[in-house]
Amino acid sequence: VERRLFQWERGLGFGEAEASLVEELCLHSGWPETPKSNLPLYLTGDLRPLVDNYPDLVLLRDVVFLFKLLLAPTGDALPELKRWRPADAALEWAWSADRGEFTVTGFGGKDLRPPPPPPEAKGKGRGILGALGSIFSGTSKLRSEPSPADPSVVAGVPISSEDDVLHLSTEELRALPGLQGSGLQPRDAELLLSYLTVPYLRIALVLDLMADPTRVACLAAPSVQR
Repeated sequence: VERRLFQWERGLGFGEAEASLVEELCLHSGWPETPKSNLPLYLTGDLRPLVDNYPDLVLLRDVVFLFKLLLAPTGDALPELKRWRPADAALEWAWSADRGEFTVTGFGGKDLRPPPPPPEAKGKGRGILGALGSIFSGTSKLRSEPSPADPSVVAGVPISSEDDVLHLSTEELRALPGLQGSGLQPRDAELLLSYLTVPYLRIALVLDLMADPTRVACLAAPSVQR
Protein backbone atom coordinates (compact mmCIF):
# COMPACT_ATOMS: atom_id res chain seq x y z
CA VAL A 1 0.00 0.00 0.00
CA GLU A 2 1.44 3.36 -1.01
CA ARG A 3 1.86 5.80 1.86
CA ARG A 4 3.23 9.30 1.46
CA LEU A 5 4.55 11.32 4.35
CA PHE A 6 3.88 14.98 5.00
CA GLN A 7 1.15 15.66 2.44
CA TRP A 8 0.48 18.99 4.12
CA GLU A 9 -1.23 20.40 1.05
CA ARG A 10 -3.98 17.82 1.67
CA GLY A 11 -4.48 18.98 5.24
CA LEU A 12 -2.63 19.16 8.55
CA GLY A 13 -4.00 15.94 10.00
CA PHE A 14 -1.94 13.07 11.40
CA GLY A 15 -2.15 10.76 8.40
CA GLU A 16 -1.77 7.03 8.08
CA ALA A 17 1.80 7.37 6.81
CA GLU A 18 2.86 9.52 9.76
CA ALA A 19 1.16 7.15 12.21
CA SER A 20 2.90 4.12 10.69
CA LEU A 21 6.29 5.83 10.81
CA VAL A 22 5.95 6.91 14.44
CA GLU A 23 4.70 3.45 15.45
CA GLU A 24 7.69 1.82 13.76
CA LEU A 25 10.08 4.20 15.50
CA CYS A 26 8.41 3.51 18.84
CA LEU A 27 8.70 -0.23 18.28
CA HIS A 28 12.32 0.07 17.18
CA SER A 29 13.39 2.36 20.01
CA GLY A 30 11.21 1.08 22.85
CA TRP A 31 9.14 4.23 23.25
CA PRO A 32 5.54 4.00 24.55
CA GLU A 33 3.05 3.45 21.71
CA THR A 34 -0.07 3.86 23.82
CA PRO A 35 -2.32 5.65 24.06
CA LYS A 36 -2.52 6.09 20.30
CA SER A 37 -3.76 9.63 20.82
CA ASN A 38 -0.23 10.52 21.97
CA LEU A 39 1.46 9.52 18.71
CA PRO A 40 1.10 12.98 17.10
CA LEU A 41 2.91 14.46 20.10
CA TYR A 42 6.10 12.71 19.01
CA LEU A 43 5.97 14.62 15.74
CA THR A 44 5.35 17.99 17.41
CA GLY A 45 8.13 17.50 19.96
CA ASP A 46 5.82 17.60 22.98
CA LEU A 47 7.10 14.06 23.56
CA ARG A 48 10.84 14.50 23.18
CA PRO A 49 12.29 11.10 22.12
CA LEU A 50 11.74 11.54 18.38
CA VAL A 51 13.04 15.14 18.32
CA ASP A 52 16.10 14.24 20.38
CA ASN A 53 17.02 11.02 18.58
CA TYR A 54 15.96 11.85 15.02
CA PRO A 55 16.46 15.61 14.54
CA ASP A 56 16.90 15.06 10.81
CA LEU A 57 13.30 13.81 10.59
CA VAL A 58 12.08 16.99 12.28
CA LEU A 59 14.08 19.08 9.82
CA LEU A 60 12.57 17.11 6.94
CA ARG A 61 9.09 17.77 8.35
CA ASP A 62 9.76 21.51 8.36
CA VAL A 63 11.53 21.63 4.99
CA VAL A 64 8.65 19.81 3.27
CA PHE A 65 6.11 22.07 4.96
CA LEU A 66 7.90 25.29 3.94
CA PHE A 67 8.49 24.01 0.42
CA LYS A 68 4.80 23.30 -0.07
CA LEU A 69 3.88 26.61 1.53
CA LEU A 70 6.13 28.51 -0.89
CA LEU A 71 4.56 26.75 -3.88
CA ALA A 72 1.42 28.81 -3.33
CA PRO A 73 0.55 30.62 -6.59
CA THR A 74 -0.80 33.59 -4.59
CA GLY A 75 0.45 35.50 -1.56
CA ASP A 76 -2.69 34.87 0.50
CA ALA A 77 -1.18 31.96 2.45
CA LEU A 78 2.25 33.54 2.92
CA PRO A 79 3.62 35.85 5.62
CA GLU A 80 3.67 39.56 4.90
CA LEU A 81 6.59 41.00 2.99
CA LYS A 82 9.20 42.35 5.38
CA ARG A 83 12.81 41.84 6.39
CA TRP A 84 12.50 38.52 8.21
CA ARG A 85 15.40 36.97 10.13
CA PRO A 86 16.35 33.30 9.63
CA ALA A 87 15.15 32.59 13.18
CA ASP A 88 11.67 33.83 12.23
CA ALA A 89 11.32 30.88 9.85
CA ALA A 90 11.53 28.38 12.72
CA LEU A 91 8.20 26.55 12.88
CA GLU A 92 6.27 25.84 16.06
CA TRP A 93 4.11 22.72 15.92
CA ALA A 94 1.18 21.88 18.19
CA TRP A 95 -1.42 19.13 18.08
CA SER A 96 -5.12 19.89 18.52
CA ALA A 97 -6.95 16.73 19.56
CA ASP A 98 -10.30 18.49 19.20
CA ARG A 99 -9.74 19.39 15.55
CA GLY A 100 -7.61 16.36 14.80
CA GLU A 101 -4.89 18.38 13.10
CA PHE A 102 -1.63 20.17 13.68
CA THR A 103 -1.31 23.91 14.18
CA VAL A 104 1.83 25.39 12.64
CA THR A 105 3.01 28.91 13.39
CA GLY A 106 6.00 30.93 12.31
CA PHE A 107 7.10 34.33 11.06
CA GLY A 108 5.91 36.27 14.06
CA GLY A 109 3.24 33.80 15.19
CA LYS A 110 1.31 33.66 11.93
CA ASP A 111 -0.80 30.53 11.43
CA LEU A 112 0.59 28.77 8.38
CA ARG A 113 -1.19 26.32 6.09
CA PRO A 114 -0.08 25.20 2.62
CA PRO A 115 -2.81 25.88 0.07
CA PRO A 116 -4.65 22.86 -1.33
CA PRO A 117 -3.83 21.75 -4.88
CA PRO A 118 -6.07 23.24 -7.57
CA PRO A 119 -9.03 21.04 -8.61
CA GLU A 120 -7.51 20.43 -12.04
CA ALA A 121 -4.33 19.07 -10.49
CA LYS A 122 -6.32 16.31 -8.77
CA GLY A 123 -7.74 15.03 -12.02
CA LYS A 124 -6.88 15.72 -15.62
CA GLY A 125 -4.94 18.99 -15.18
CA ARG A 126 -1.15 18.93 -15.36
CA GLY A 127 1.15 20.71 -12.95
CA ILE A 128 0.50 24.28 -11.95
CA LEU A 129 -1.43 25.06 -15.13
CA GLY A 130 -4.68 24.07 -13.47
CA ALA A 131 -4.23 26.91 -11.00
CA LEU A 132 -4.28 29.50 -13.77
CA GLY A 133 -8.07 29.39 -13.97
CA SER A 134 -8.29 31.38 -10.75
CA ILE A 135 -5.58 33.74 -11.98
CA PHE A 136 -7.50 34.68 -15.13
CA SER A 137 -10.77 34.96 -13.21
CA GLY A 138 -9.14 37.45 -10.84
CA THR A 139 -10.14 35.60 -7.65
CA SER A 140 -6.60 35.54 -6.19
CA LYS A 141 -3.80 38.04 -5.88
CA LEU A 142 -0.67 36.86 -7.65
CA ARG A 143 2.53 36.74 -5.56
CA SER A 144 4.54 37.20 -8.79
CA GLU A 145 3.92 37.51 -12.48
CA PRO A 146 3.36 34.18 -14.26
CA SER A 147 5.98 33.09 -16.75
CA PRO A 148 5.51 34.65 -20.22
CA ALA A 149 6.49 31.23 -21.63
CA ASP A 150 3.45 29.57 -20.07
CA PRO A 151 1.01 28.67 -22.85
CA SER A 152 -1.91 29.82 -20.69
CA VAL A 153 -0.33 33.26 -20.38
CA VAL A 154 0.38 33.44 -24.11
CA ALA A 155 -3.18 32.43 -25.01
CA GLY A 156 -4.96 34.38 -22.29
CA VAL A 157 -7.02 31.29 -21.42
CA PRO A 158 -6.09 28.12 -19.49
CA ILE A 159 -4.07 25.75 -21.68
CA SER A 160 -3.10 22.43 -20.11
CA SER A 161 -2.53 20.25 -23.17
CA GLU A 162 -2.39 20.28 -26.97
CA ASP A 163 -6.10 19.50 -27.06
CA ASP A 164 -6.83 22.95 -25.61
CA VAL A 165 -4.71 24.54 -28.34
CA LEU A 166 -6.62 22.73 -31.08
CA HIS A 167 -9.87 24.24 -29.83
CA LEU A 168 -8.66 27.80 -30.47
CA SER A 169 -10.13 29.41 -33.57
CA THR A 170 -8.08 31.11 -36.28
CA GLU A 171 -9.22 34.51 -35.06
CA GLU A 172 -8.19 33.69 -31.52
CA LEU A 173 -4.78 32.57 -32.77
CA ARG A 174 -4.37 35.87 -34.63
CA ALA A 175 -5.06 37.88 -31.45
CA LEU A 176 -3.14 35.97 -28.77
CA PRO A 177 -2.39 38.39 -25.90
CA GLY A 178 1.11 37.03 -25.43
CA LEU A 179 2.09 37.38 -29.09
CA GLN A 180 0.87 40.86 -29.91
CA GLY A 181 2.91 42.39 -32.73
CA SER A 182 4.90 39.22 -33.30
CA GLY A 183 3.92 38.78 -36.95
CA LEU A 184 3.39 35.02 -36.44
CA GLN A 185 0.76 33.46 -38.65
CA PRO A 186 -2.10 31.54 -36.95
CA ARG A 187 -0.56 28.21 -37.95
CA ASP A 188 2.81 29.20 -36.48
CA ALA A 189 1.15 30.51 -33.31
CA GLU A 190 -0.69 27.21 -32.95
CA LEU A 191 2.58 25.29 -33.28
CA LEU A 192 4.26 27.54 -30.72
CA LEU A 193 1.47 27.03 -28.19
CA SER A 194 1.54 23.27 -28.79
CA TYR A 195 5.30 23.15 -28.25
CA LEU A 196 5.01 25.13 -25.00
CA THR A 197 2.80 22.38 -23.55
CA VAL A 198 5.54 19.76 -24.01
CA PRO A 199 7.67 19.32 -20.88
CA TYR A 200 11.47 19.05 -21.17
CA LEU A 201 11.52 19.27 -24.99
CA ARG A 202 9.80 22.59 -25.49
CA ILE A 203 12.99 24.66 -25.62
CA ALA A 204 14.41 22.56 -28.45
CA LEU A 205 11.09 22.53 -30.29
CA VAL A 206 10.63 26.31 -30.02
CA LEU A 207 14.21 26.95 -31.18
CA ASP A 208 13.66 24.72 -34.20
CA LEU A 209 10.40 26.49 -34.98
CA MET A 210 11.82 30.01 -34.77
CA ALA A 211 15.04 29.14 -36.65
CA ASP A 212 13.09 28.81 -39.89
CA PRO A 213 14.00 31.69 -42.27
CA THR A 214 10.32 32.59 -42.64
CA ARG A 215 9.95 33.09 -38.87
CA VAL A 216 13.34 34.27 -37.64
CA ALA A 217 12.37 37.92 -38.16
CA CYS A 218 9.60 37.43 -35.56
CA LEU A 219 12.30 37.17 -32.89
CA ALA A 220 12.65 40.95 -33.10
CA ALA A 221 9.19 41.33 -31.51
CA PRO A 222 9.38 42.02 -27.72
CA SER A 223 6.44 39.70 -27.11
CA VAL A 224 8.39 36.77 -28.63
CA GLN A 225 11.61 37.70 -26.84
CA ARG A 226 9.85 37.46 -23.49
